[in-house]
Amino acid sequence: MARKASEPLVWLDSHSALPEFVELLESEGLHLTRGGRFYHVSVKGNKGLALQALLKKYRQEYPEDSFMTCALGDGMNDLPMLEAVDYPVLIRSEHGLAPDVSHIVEVVEASGVGPEGWNQAILDLFSKKIK
Repeated sequence: MARKASEPLVWLDSHSALPEFVELLESEGLHLTRGGRFYHVSVKGNKGLALQALLKKYRQEYPEDSFMTCALGDGMNDLPMLEAVDYPVLIRSEHGLAPDVSHIVEVVEASGVGPEGWNQAILDLFSKKIK
């Protein structure tokens, strides 16, 4: 109820009406992204850009350290984030189409769905990558 980054919505109109809606949003400086279950209206930007900005701050604050990045996502709005990390994990979703991640070389596809897939992917990552 107190969202600061985007506003989710369920599109109930026809698929053919969606481009007009996108144009109207863009005329107001807004952007529409498809998530796992919902569309999201936000200002221009994406999770990948947010991740890069956060990582830049960490590198400035801790220049002597190196960072390994991991992201888990299940929707189209997660694709830029998955493209921006060292260890991208695609989580299977019951609620929507998974983004095409075939161009991401090191992507891991979780075997579980939703929270179960997230949990399994994190445990696998810890057992393989963090020693």
